[in-house]
Amino acid sequence: MAYLFILDLVKTSQEERIIKGKNGEADSKYYVVGLSNGCKSFDVTCGEKNNLVTIGVFQKCKVYFDIVDKKLKAVDAVSATGSVGKSSEKTGNV
Repeated sequence: MAYLFILDLVKTSQEERIIKGKNGEADSKYYVVGLSNGCKSFDVTCGEKNNLVTIGVFQKCKVYFDIVDKKLKAVDAVSATGSVGKSSEKTGNV
């Protein structure tokens, strides 16, 4: 996994958004996730397979970031409370 920097943050919100196809039906979805360090807050978008989606709202997490196409991208995330999403399923940790 390649990333530029890591931040310890709190997930403050999560909103699901639908991408509609040409026929007007739902093709796929993505999420807008609010993150905060206590002083500053910002939103990132991520797909449904990103571990950031599995972390609960108002939980502390470590988020790995990269810059893709001049935009900030959350590459991966790990919960700081011990309840990890898909990453723990691979290693067997809980």
